[in-house]
Amino acid sequence: MFQDPSIDIYSQDAVRLAAFYERLGFRETYRTPSEGVPTHVEVTLDRFTIGISSVDVAISDHGWNPNLNGRSIGIVLWTDDTDRDYARLTAEGAPLLSAPHTFRPNQNELRTAWIADPDGNPITLVQVVSRGGRSRRPESQSKSFPLDVVMAYINALDGQDYDAAMKQLHDDVRIRGPAGETFGKPNDFIEMLKKYRGKYDIKRTFADGDDVCLLYDLKTNGPTVFMTSWYQVRQGKIASIHTVFDPRAFGPPPGKSSN
Repeated sequence: MFQDPSIDIYSQDAVRLAAFYERLGFRETYRTPSEGVPTHVEVTLDRFTIGISSVDVAISDHGWNPNLNGRSIGIVLWTDDTDRDYARLTAEGAPLLSAPHTFRPNQNELRTAWIADPDGNPITLVQVVSRGGRSRRPESQSKSFPLDVVMAYINALDGQDYDAAMKQLHDDVRIRGPAGETFGKPNDFIEMLKKYRGKYDIKRTFADGDDVCLLYDLKTNGPTVFMTSWYQVRQGKIASIHTVFDPRAFGPPPGKSSN
């Protein structure tokens, strides 16, 4: 099963090209090496990532020379077994551009190969073998990005997988409601959510650094309520949630009378 698709653009000057996309509103989210002239830079806007890779490194490290006159953009697919998928796809007729090989950006060991689609567009297969430094994809792959952490939390709640939702929360997460009420422990908050069994109908998402804001309808076993939640992510987990909505939609809190 492939995951985390993105595109790579091959360039003679990755820094210049990254600066261009930053002027368009993209934000740099990764570079290697972290000091000096980078050979690969990634910029992201609204969960869409563009990788910008050095042509010279593609030639020297991977034995593949990108065609800057026509096919300088390629698809990147992350996998748990590069050799398996390479063998399967080439057996099915996919052209070979670069055979599976291992390289080590930032002390992380990756296994990669290049094939092409039927029109000749390059596809990179990448597998994380081991990690020894900063990685483009940490243990849970794309969850290094705050919006992905939040969406993993929302998707777990949607699927009523409350244990998975808990794993996205810091032990000391601060949770505030519309009237400033707080929950002392993450488990107390999750237990409350279980009573409503809500489904999230996301209307808009906004991300700025470690801050994520969602506008959504929460469809519960009672009313459907429009809400706004502000999430702050720290070290790959949600550290703060502040949700605003009209609490009158739910009536009195469980166990309390409206009188």
